[in-house]
Amino acid sequence: MTKPAVLVRSVSWAIVESLTLILLSFMTIVVTARLLGPTDFGVAVIVVAVIQFLNVAVEGLFNEALVQRPAIDDGHVDAALWTTFGVAGLLVLICWAVAGPAAFAYGEPRLAPLIRAAAVGLLFSGYSGVQSAMLRRALDFRHLAMRTLVARLVSCGVALTLAFNGYGAWSLIAQYLTTALLGALALWYWSPRTIHRMPRYAPLLELLRFAVPWLANEVVQTNLPRLYQVLAAYLFGPFQFGLLGIAFRITDTLRDLIGHIATNVGLPVFARMQHDPHRLAQQFVAATSTICVIALPSLAALAICAPTIVRAVLGDVWLPSVPLIQILALGACAALTATFSYTVFSALGRPALVLPLSILEMATSVALLFALSRFGITAAALAWSLRQVLSAIVLLAMCTRAMPLRPVDIMKALWRPILVVLIISAVLWPMDQMVLVGLAPVARLGVLAPAGCLALILGIALVRPDLARLVMMQISIGKPARVMPASIADHVTAGKF
Repeated sequence: MTKPAVLVRSVSWAIVESLTLILLSFMTIVVTARLLGPTDFGVAVIVVAVIQFLNVAVEGLFNEALVQRPAIDDGHVDAALWTTFGVAGLLVLICWAVAGPAAFAYGEPRLAPLIRAAAVGLLFSGYSGVQSAMLRRALDFRHLAMRTLVARLVSCGVALTLAFNGYGAWSLIAQYLTTALLGALALWYWSPRTIHRMPRYAPLLELLRFAVPWLANEVVQTNLPRLYQVLAAYLFGPFQFGLLGIAFRITDTLRDLIGHIATNVGLPVFARMQHDPHRLAQQFVAATSTICVIALPSLAALAICAPTIVRAVLGDVWLPSVPLIQILALGACAALTATFSYTVFSALGRPALVLPLSILEMATSVALLFALSRFGITAAALAWSLRQVLSAIVLLAMCTRAMPLRPVDIMKALWRPILVVLIISAVLWPMDQMVLVGLAPVARLGVLAPAGCLALILGIALVRPDLARLVMMQISIGKPARVMPASIADHVTAGKF
């Protein structure tokens, strides 16, 4: 059983890692997008989307399998590392071979050298995937957070330096490579296990029994937005895709922050409850409520303030991306309500349960994209958001079949987040549309940001006073894991939190 002290400490470090990862990436993307413009930014995002598409099969190959198994030994780690290196090397060779034809197909010669350079990062990501799984398994999120902080700080500095000196799309590719290299080096230094011998067949087969169905679903589900973006770039060209790309990056900042915490902490915690379905269902509802009460109001605030944010941060040249950001933010709200669904299915050892749904989602998204492409880039964003809404409904329905969970339980978990959405909307929309109209964009954002944060805090304190008390206790005490009162600890383990 996971002790409340360990759980709270793990969540705290996972939040630190996620904040570091997402906020530093977001800052770099915003600055480089302003410096590069939509066309160069679109070219860089195409390359990153392609490499991240392949990275799922490398970094994620055994990542979840090593965490989910009740017991592992050096044989499992050796098998995972050697197999991952082999897959990564094969994909690097494929990238080098197809980079030229891909650049010709897109009509963009700069893609070929960018793809070849970025592909090298797959080798580092393969090693990181195995070693980060070992740290996650031990709930050692402190070292994961430190790895992320060091790698992201240095890589952001590299990207910004290159962007300011006119290196264009290469600045974002250099950021990716620096992050992959430094992340692998940090994990090598802190890794609990290293390679001991050549892989053996039996441990590899044990890992593959879970990894293959999980990876099949992950390749489809995680790579769906990347495939969507790659196809959109082909249909609309670098400039239009640059607008959609920045909209995805901005909305994904919040979604990825929540999803990173859900995956990193949720799987090792839920896996310990896989033989207690009633407790697992209770924790699923509690976790969904807690995540949504923060994420849904934040995304609503992003949709409301999108025009001001774009003008103040990116500049007027990016104004056509505003409706795309708003549409994608609303779709992300729906997706986040089911963010723990995949984690629960993996914890139960049934990752293939949602594979048919993932394949259907991919086919539907691609079909909608091609069907609506003649209506412009806005229709592409709308098709993506509609797919997210339908997917969330189906996933939550599947959760009620996989666990002793009723639809009314899910509705009870969501009414508080919806109430906070209404509160923050009632504060920000009149301010942005009526009260602050005469102010410059930067000044308006300077007023809206603290007002939104205050409305969020007050809304959470109103609908979730238990969560507010726990946060304040951690801030005031500094070491909540050692002195947390029993009543608060009980909230964490009993699902009331």
